Amino acid sequence: MRFLFAVVLMSMLAACSERQAEPPGSQDATNPAPAAIDCQPCEGALPWHASLPGGVRLDVQAHLSSDEFYETKAGATRRRLVFEFLEAATPAQAESLVTAAFVAAGYAADAPEQGKNGRYSIVYRKTKAANVTATYYPELNKPANPEAKSRVMLTWQTKRAPKVAEAG
Repeated sequence: MRFLFAVVLMSMLAACSERQAEPPGSQDATNPAPAAIDCQPCEGALPWHASLPGGVRLDVQAHLSSDEFYETKAGATRRRLVFEFLEAATPAQAESLVTAAFVAAGYAADAPEQGKNGRYSIVYRKTKAANVTATYYPELNKPANPEAKSRVMLTWQTKRAPKVAEAG
C-alpha cells in the first residue's frame, strides 16, 4: 500500500507544474481525497481544506508531516493528519488558528482536555459531520520541516466499526 502511495505521489509531483489544484469544495466531504499538493510550498497557504471534513478550510502556512489511516481496536477507521505550522510559534497560537477555521465551518469547540507531557486536545463538533480531535503539542521535537514552529495532530473517524452480532 505504501508503495502504491509513493507511486501516486511521485506521479502527482511530476505532473504538478502542468496542472492547477482542484477548486475548493470539489472533493466529496464524506470521503475526502488526500491533501492536495501545491507546486509552490513557500508561497502562501496550502489547500489543506481538500482533506478536512465538514467544509473546514485550514488556510495557514503549514507542512503536512503525516497523513495516515488507521484502524481502532473496535474496527473503526480513522484518519490522522499531523501538521507543522510555520507561522504559529506556540500551541495557543496554533489553537487560535485551528479553532477559527473550524468555527468558520460551523463547528463548536469543546473545552480543552489535558493529556500527557503537556499536550492537550480539543474536540470540534458539527451536526452531520465528523467530529475532529485536535491535539496541540507543547514542544516541537525533530520537525520534518526546519522552519516549523508548532505541531498539531487532527484525527477523525472515516468509517464506523462493524456491528457485532449478538450471540444468542
